[in-house]
Amino acid sequence: MLTATQPSRPSKQTVRINLLQGLAVYSHCGRRLRIQTPSHCPTYYREDSHLRGYRDCPAIGLSVHAEVIDTQVADLIRSIHLPENWEPIVRQMIDTQREKADPEAERKEIRGMLRMIRENFEHGLYEGEEYQYWQKVSSLKEKLALLDRVPESAINRALHTLLDLRETWENTTLVERKDLVHVMLQEVGVDVATKQILWIKVRPDYEPLFAILDGLHKDGGVRYWIEPFEAQADTKDIEVCTGQIRTGVKNFPQMSHNALTSSEEHIK
Repeated sequence: MLTATQPSRPSKQTVRINLLQGLAVYSHCGRRLRIQTPSHCPTYYREDSHLRGYRDCPAIGLSVHAEVIDTQVADLIRSIHLPENWEPIVRQMIDTQREKADPEAERKEIRGMLRMIRENFEHGLYEGEEYQYWQKVSSLKEKLALLDRVPESAINRALHTLLDLRETWENTTLVERKDLVHVMLQEVGVDVATKQILWIKVRPDYEPLFAILDGLHKDGGVRYWIEPFEAQADTKDIEVCTGQIRTGVKNFPQMSHNALTSSEEHIK
């Protein structure tokens, strides 16, 4: 007698949440790091621009354990705090911006930059680096939208986030933490060779507040640099895990819980 065959149940797959998905770039060339999770291995942030035809990166093919970098990001978030006299500083900053700013002229400049970037994209200048195109377009659109807001509203929203940041971070899920990181940050520069985060780029709403935080050094562009961390033993690289090279021990920097200090390193 034939018996009915029980349908097989699909195996449950664990969804891995990485704080810097879409935000991690190699600190020296600015190209996006790829997230890779080999079979039976942890997740890695990997420099893979050589797979897109680029051979100019000094860290070709190098990787770093995603948990190492995500831990540094978490420690960075926990260490962020506003100075005690933040309120008069922020209000003075807003007043100064109002006096000097010409919103319409800035709007025209941003629209002109958007047109130029789109024309370059249409002419193939971003071939293989489409993420850079979308990143620049997104950033300019954010700045354009910011000009149409009341400055205090944008800053107040960011302010409340920072004031409650430590408590919020400790009482949220990993998914919510990822969302919080993406709300504040545009990019995180990761040195895959030394296995540490070197700098961050923040979103426009947070620029006035990050500018007054203790211990972050802003360069001539929009990067806030972080002091290198103390080294500890690292986990294996992705090539070790996948059996491509022999096992070795490297060092990675651990984030300090103390107040951040500036980095003297700059992108050449």
